[in-house]
Amino acid sequence: MPAHPGLTTSQAEKLLAQHGPNHIPETPPPPPLVIFASQIKNPLIYVLIAAAVITFFLGDFADFTVISLAIVLNTIIGFFQEQKAIRTLTSLKSLLSPQAQVIRDGKPQSLAARLLVPGDLVILNQGDKVPADGTLFEAEDLFLNEAILTGESQPRQKHASRKIAAKSHVYHVWMGTLVVAGSGKFLVTATGKHTQLGQIAHQVQQIEETTALKRHIQRLARTLTLLILALATLIFISGVALGDPLEEIFPTTVALAVSAIPEGLPVSLTVVLAIAMGRIAAKKGLVKRLLSAETLGSVTVICADKTGTLTEGHMRVVTARFTDDKLGALSALLVNNFHNPLEIAMARWSLKQIKTQAKSWKLPPLNHFKNKTIHPSTQESILAAFPRLDIIPFSSKTKFIATLNQVQHRQLALVSGAPELILSWTKPSQLQKQRWQDRFNTWAGEGRRLVGFAYRPAKKGETRLVASTLKHHLTWLGVILFEDPPRKGVARAIKKTLRAGIKIKVITGDYPQTAASILSQLNFPVTSDQILTGDELAHLPEDELKNRLADTVLFARTTPEQKLTIVKALKDKGEIVAMTGDGVNDAPALAAADIGLVVAEASDVAKETADMVLLDSNFATITHAIEEGRNAFANLRKIILYLLSDAFAEIILIIGSMLARLPLPLTAVQILWINLISDGLPDIALTFDPKDADIMRHPPRHPRQPVINSEMGLIIALVSAIAGLSALIVFSWFYTDSGSLALARSLAFVFLGINSLFYVFSCRSLTRPVWKTRPFSNRFLIAAVGTGFILQSLPFYLPPLSSFFKVVPLHPLHLLVAVLGSLLLVILIEIIKWAFVKIDLFNHRPGQTGS
Repeated sequence: MPAHPGLTTSQAEKLLAQHGPNHIPETPPPPPLVIFASQIKNPLIYVLIAAAVITFFLGDFADFTVISLAIVLNTIIGFFQEQKAIRTLTSLKSLLSPQAQVIRDGKPQSLAARLLVPGDLVILNQGDKVPADGTLFEAEDLFLNEAILTGESQPRQKHASRKIAAKSHVYHVWMGTLVVAGSGKFLVTATGKHTQLGQIAHQVQQIEETTALKRHIQRLARTLTLLILALATLIFISGVALGDPLEEIFPTTVALAVSAIPEGLPVSLTVVLAIAMGRIAAKKGLVKRLLSAETLGSVTVICADKTGTLTEGHMRVVTARFTDDKLGALSALLVNNFHNPLEIAMARWSLKQIKTQAKSWKLPPLNHFKNKTIHPSTQESILAAFPRLDIIPFSSKTKFIATLNQVQHRQLALVSGAPELILSWTKPSQLQKQRWQDRFNTWAGEGRRLVGFAYRPAKKGETRLVASTLKHHLTWLGVILFEDPPRKGVARAIKKTLRAGIKIKVITGDYPQTAASILSQLNFPVTSDQILTGDELAHLPEDELKNRLADTVLFARTTPEQKLTIVKALKDKGEIVAMTGDGVNDAPALAAADIGLVVAEASDVAKETADMVLLDSNFATITHAIEEGRNAFANLRKIILYLLSDAFAEIILIIGSMLARLPLPLTAVQILWINLISDGLPDIALTFDPKDADIMRHPPRHPRQPVINSEMGLIIALVSAIAGLSALIVFSWFYTDSGSLALARSLAFVFLGINSLFYVFSCRSLTRPVWKTRPFSNRFLIAAVGTGFILQSLPFYLPPLSSFFKVVPLHPLHLLVAVLGSLLLVILIEIIKWAFVKIDLFNHRPGQTGS
């Protein structure tokens, strides 16, 4: 088939304007008006609206105004927080743009897949996801997995069509299918919504998963709603029975219910996780799903690939040991598909050797090898000089690649792959093989990666290679040694991860000695009984594998299929597994893991399956992400502790006053003001709380652990009781002493209003005293507390507000009582925390409230 030049840039631009971007239509985020309206779709807001309407018709315009203000502020805050989360997700998603290799202006180039247009000539290689529908122009042992369209898991071989209009499916490729072997080129015939996948997009839209955390939040909200509505009903009935005015007890009861139920929790969850995603992105980690940010905090095992995450991923040839240097260098260039860092490093080394020895080796002119950049045209130039007649592509199962090439005046079958495998197929005596094997072990022990080579002359008339007969009559050629040094900072990240109680399992296709050497350089040495090879794993019964998992640290010479076996076995033992991968064959294991992690250079299908992309391909980024996941959960707990402590303090105050046959100590306006100012501002600020220094010094939290555990519930009960009873004592004392209900209510109002602004700092940790929590590390919280003090003081010194809130100006001595009482409350909370730590109530578990 004649060469195809592809489109020109100007042609592509016109076609893009005509056909539109090449992407599957997605459900767009809801418009701002819909998001705003959704904030009101809350049963509690309905109750608040009903209360506002009733107070308006009762003529209580002060209560009506503040209740209306509460509705508006809750709606506005929720709207902006949800908008921010959507913007964060959208901006992060834009970082993960699928790429395609396309021929434009007669040259191969990489561009965003969304820019493809009908008529483009696209290059396909193993591991690629097909970016559009099209007809094959070239195909070389090309196999595609079309399960996304057909449901068939078996790959289908594809062939090039002699006619662009050919109708057989073997000539066509479809958007979203996966190249599992071989290579090819195709002409794009349909893009975006016009593709097969685009036409059935509604059937393959991903639905965001519900995690344990989301279920816990939903369950908590339901429980609290029922509990507090029951208490509110009891308060209302008791108030009416005791003779409290209906126009006073009804709005007070409604205000209590609304302020007590954390209706902002779902929004807080979204914001906390969105902030975590942003912080992880700043550390070069792209989290694709919002709730995955929290799941990261629960990880108990990391299954890490060695190459690229623990090492730099930049392969460099150290040396070569060949029986024939010329043929060895040529083999490194010809048995090569330029698909990964190892093959590219091998090609660069080979080109350098050939250029140096071209004259003595009597090779053809090398002008087309001068360019140091390795790209598809390089391979085309090489194959023009040394034609490739056939290829058996590399497979992780077979661990070898073979080609049939015309090398000057003879045809040779060239084989490359795992050196111990290739050596076993060749002619050397058993003694010679043992000597080579001893060398392999020595080099692997030095951390080298090895690739072995062999060859045989082609048989007369041989045009196709057969895998089953290839291993006969091979001549051993030698090995190339590579190095891939450990990444800087990874040793520190491993130490931090292990200290956090997270187990690390290294899974690699390399020699066990090579991987063990790298781990030793990372201060993470392994012993022989901590290593399990792929061959051993293949013969282990499932039960025995589960027993070996606890002690095994390094899985060497494994296949992608065995990665899946390891992940499933770990999950069966109750572990929360994060796994790294990069190839198309890693996709099943990535999908099976609780958190799938891929490097930036991973195949499209691996990226699509994964939950997080390591933009810098660094293991340390995983550790950072786990830190932020733990911090997200810790901050959520801080918010819940803070909100519920203040809410139940108000309920205890109201119920206490009723039992003591005292007037209501707070009006609806005052309760809602405390809810909006003293609770609302610090609540928002706590979502930005930085992580504690010791958050990675404790074992992981179990995902089944409820958001409010028994210890945290006890703290909420004690803080609520102390705050509520303290306010009741203040109210009762001054009401009895002065006989002024307005003065007593004013003191109860200011005491409850400012005490939560004090003890919010104690809520930042349950295991450390407030002065050891870096009180000024959260500038948003400092600003929120400062603003809260100012706004809480305004009603007492601005006459219009004094009348509105039904308070009287307070003497400095009264304010001193409120401040000293709030400080005393903080001291009592700190004493309780100290006592709980002394009796080891928290068992040193992380995530209590950021402890």
